[in-house]
Formats: sequence, C-alpha cells, structure tokens
Amino acid sequence: MTQVFQVITRHLEILTHESTYTDRFQKDELRIKKALIFIENNYHGNITIDDIASSSDISVSTCLRLFKDVLGTTPIRYLVDYRLQKAMEELTSPDKKPIGEIAFSCGFTDATYINRCFKKEYGMTPTEYISCLKKE
Repeated sequence: MTQVFQVITRHLEILTHESTYTDRFQKDELRIKKALIFIENNYHGNITIDDIASSSDISVSTCLRLFKDVLGTTPIRYLVDYRLQKAMEELTSPDKKPIGEIAFSCGFTDATYINRCFKKEYGMTPTEYISCLKKE
C-alpha cells in the first residue's frame, strides 16, 4: 500500500508542477500578446520600453525577460523590426510615397534613421530596395 501511495503522490506532484508551468506560460503568453497588440496599434508613434511594459501591466525587467524568453529578442528590437516590416509594405505599395514620409508614418524619427535600420536589416537602403524592385 505504501508503494502505491508514493507513486500516486509523485504523479500528483508532477501534475501540480505541470499545471503551474502551464498557468505561468499562459500568463506570460497573455502579457506578450498585450505588448504585441500595443506595438501593432502604436508603432507609428513614440514608444518607449516603459510604454510597452505598462501596456501589459508588468515591470520593465519582466518585459525584457518575457520578450527574450518567448520571442528571443528585446521589446525595442521587436518594435524596430515591426516598423521595418510596415515600411517594407509601404515601399512596395503603388502609392510611391517619399522615404521621409514612409519613415515618419512607420514611427522612425527621420529618413536617416530608417535608412540605417533598413540597411542593417536588409543590406540595402530603402531607395536601393525600390531600385531593385523596378529592375524586376
């Protein structure tokens, strides 16, 4: 009888541990989703790490940890990547907006900053990218 009780007790401990892990993971996932929705809705404006953390009701250190653990990046790096993605969409749209206007609409402070970020990420400036598209 003692061995059966020990097996059941161990099994319950494992289930309790898994349940706690799942609850924590779900809580962290919800926090990240809130932060990502905040970034999606506000990427065009001036966003700080404090704003991102506040959007999920967490501290800056928790925000940094969650982004690293769940997404493998920092909140600001994610924001810049999201802005670059939006800029890429605008560059490929038929509207043909100037780079400075695209930069501003995507939350970059100026054309120089978007050029630097774009080149670092894609190996070319937005203007060079547009030129490549025209050649195709």
